[in-house]
Amino acid sequence: MAENYVPNNKKKVVRKSSLPFYAAAATYVICMMLFPLHTLIGFVIAGALAAGAFAIAEKNAPTTEEYVDKTEKELTTGDEATDALLKRGRSDIEALRKYNSKLPDPDITEKLNKITTTGDKILDYVHDHPKSASKVRQFLNYFLPTTKKLMDNYMLLTAQSASGENIDTTKAKIESMLGQIGVAFDKQLDALFADTKVDVSADISVMQNLMNERGFNSYDSASSEKGEGIELQL
Repeated sequence: MAENYVPNNKKKVVRKSSLPFYAAAATYVICMMLFPLHTLIGFVIAGALAAGAFAIAEKNAPTTEEYVDKTEKELTTGDEATDALLKRGRSDIEALRKYNSKLPDPDITEKLNKITTTGDKILDYVHDHPKSASKVRQFLNYFLPTTKKLMDNYMLLTAQSASGENIDTTKAKIESMLGQIGVAFDKQLDALFADTKVDVSADISVMQNLMNERGFNSYDSASSEKGEGIELQL
């Protein structure tokens, strides 16, 4: 994931190695050659050694981590219209990400990484704040799918073995447009935090007024450095 950002439609799954099972089986086979397993003592010894081999291997076996898609149930916001918007948006971003994995040009890759990562952040914000869906409806219904359409055409042109004026000119226009799209995506994400800015400003203003009323801002600076002269009364 670009910038190590993991969108909330993905979840991390830790997969354990199958090595412990192989270790236990191999140990049991060796015991079959060393002990008469038809006797109780031989069977117990083989079982104990196999269990020990399993425990040791499980403790030291490597694990692998990967990110998989969450289910629709895990992703629901409780609002069907918002869920439908997010589903289409995630599909478009996933298509862009797959295209990006096939492109050799690092400049185009960087631009698409920026677009897909910012797109993920926008969708995550809407998922966490479903009421904000109306603010990004045009983004999700036009800008994102149109970006995907541009890349559909770009990949089609890139797949052509021939080169010509029309192909090269069109590809160049799309490449240039990707940079502008990245800026537009950033502005859309920033706009979503307008309400947060207002809320934070209001909270700070109220707190500053209360601090001034109670004299919390009027203590001597020298005393404050020593931890003196500060008395909070609520």
